[in-house]
Amino acid sequence: MRSVPALIVALLAACTTQPPPPPTEAEARAFLEVIVETALTEDLNALCDLGGGSCNEFIQQSGGSDVPLDPPTVVGTRRVEQETGGPRPRTGGYVLELCGRNAAGDLYYSELLVFRDFGGELRSIEPVYWMGITITDDDTTGRDPEQSSERCADVAG
Repeated sequence: MRSVPALIVALLAACTTQPPPPPTEAEARAFLEVIVETALTEDLNALCDLGGGSCNEFIQQSGGSDVPLDPPTVVGTRRVEQETGGPRPRTGGYVLELCGRNAAGDLYYSELLVFRDFGGELRSIEPVYWMGITITDDDTTGRDPEQSSERCADVAG
């Protein structure tokens, strides 16, 4: 599994002193629906436009051919707190913990961080939700990969 630091979001704060308010969980879930609909069009450039980070690199590594035919199941969420003080403000957001099967039928567990960019638009690190990416925020990490696989097996059948 790949791990992407949520602190990357802090880099977006370099040009301003006040991060935008984080999305609600409902907004994060609704944005996941947009991401899934975009992925199903197989326009992976449009998918990467919804995110930040290394989306294109992840797609190149995988060949992008395993886009899931079905939407993922959200098996958990956690809030990433906004930090407005200190030298590096950080925008907050929600991590959606996802399970599903890619187009090849392989089970995946991934985490999707949804946040607001400094224009107020929702974005995700990384929108390639089927790639097995986990998000690290400060000292909090995602689920243990073995536990995640077991939980996903229960959900994905």
